[in-house]
Amino acid sequence: MSIQITGRHIDISDSFRESVESGLGELTSKHNINPVETSITLTKQGHQFAADINAHLARGLNLRSHGEGGDAYSCFQNALDKLKIRMRRHKNWVDDHHKHHDIHFEEVSSYVMNAETPTNGYTPETELSPAIIAETKTDIPTLSVGEAVTRFDLNTEGAYVFRNVKNKAINVIYRRSDGNIGWIDLKCD
Repeated sequence: MSIQITGRHIDISDSFRESVESGLGELTSKHNINPVETSITLTKQGHQFAADINAHLARGLNLRSHGEGGDAYSCFQNALDKLKIRMRRHKNWVDDHHKHHDIHFEEVSSYVMNAETPTNGYTPETELSPAIIAETKTDIPTLSVGEAVTRFDLNTEGAYVFRNVKNKAINVIYRRSDGNIGWIDLKCD
């Protein structure tokens, strides 16, 4: 397992690095899951610390968590506790009756839009034009709606795109403003 620890506005000490490695080692050995790559970002924001953990598992699954605290160790422990919950959910999901399902991925193209190019003479203000970041390749898994919701709950992304196993259509799951999960079933005629 590759572990990358990054500090923003703070230097990472050797004792913190050892604490992170032992905490992640204990977590992965307990659940018998070895992430391919794990990155931890520690940020100091005034008097508060924030830790973000991103664990990349096999088959395109990412588990993410965020924790805050008064010191670096407590904020990492808060993020690690949230990651434990997500890893336990993932482990239960794998051990459940879904373990015999085949998940197929297909590769689709993504496009990068240039926010600097004005349209029809309209020039947007710079603060109203956020940078648009796109990946060059995106894997879209073929899943049932229940499996997609489970994967969506395991990470902190705003939306999850998948191909519905029943009708082979592209579907989107997203977090609504009221806290519920929305489901868009795209049917192209």
